[in-house]
Amino acid sequence: MISIYEFTTYREFLKAWIASHEAQKRGLKSELAQVMGMSSSLMSQILKGDKDLSPEQATEAAERFGLTEHETDYWFLLVEKDRAGTQKLKQRLEKKMRTAREQAKSLAKRSRKDIEFTEETKGVYYSNWIYTGIHMMSALPEVKGVGDIAKRLQLPPSVIAKVVQFLLEHGLCRQENGEITFGPAHSFIENESPHVLKHHRNWRLRGMQSMDMRREDDLYFTCPMSLSHNTAEEIRRWLPQIIQELYKKVGPSPSQRVACLNIDWFNYESDLRPVSDPASND
Repeated sequence: MISIYEFTTYREFLKAWIASHEAQKRGLKSELAQVMGMSSSLMSQILKGDKDLSPEQATEAAERFGLTEHETDYWFLLVEKDRAGTQKLKQRLEKKMRTAREQAKSLAKRSRKDIEFTEETKGVYYSNWIYTGIHMMSALPEVKGVGDIAKRLQLPPSVIAKVVQFLLEHGLCRQENGEITFGPAHSFIENESPHVLKHHRNWRLRGMQSMDMRREDDLYFTCPMSLSHNTAEEIRRWLPQIIQELYKKVGPSPSQRVACLNIDWFNYESDLRPVSDPASND
């Protein structure tokens, strides 16, 4: 996948993007022209250098490309530079472009030791399932960029781009040769964290939404029950063991799909547990 930072003119990037994607989908140039609100003939004139993109057309194009926030900023610098009417303005924009390329390169080189999650960062990361969901999805080999994620999640590319930018900035994802991959940083949330309840709720709400799709591979199990205190405590001891076994399986397995396991075990009445619980009650 191409990286926009490899280009110094917007036409070069536009041609390269069309060429790299038309192999997967024919008629992409016409579709892009339609997205930008122009005719195919005007698109051809722009690619030849006879006409320039307007800022409004560039905005629509950036969303269709699935660019991150920083990439979008660089895209607009490319457009502004090619539209500039004086050499002095071109040089000023070229300087900004060099700075943007250096920042992108620095971001890609971040390592785990450089990353420290603040409470504010955790607050954003655990504010919505989409942050952890996209983070996990970035590990899939076939997921190359914002467009792939948007298609899989059926969400607007502009929304995905904002989340991806956050993940890149905090090392949770990285960008190599224009492709989004799983980053060196990792996230763990303690039971005492003020964000843990929000994290659980986010994914349970997402699970409720997925129930409407009724896919055969999904499994939902709800079992209100009455049982003895001893049996309840035994089940409660089993669950962490099951979770540990699950991690042992998941850790070394290749990333081929994304899924979420929600386990809820709770007493849904007031806690009126007696002092003693004879085994004979089982």
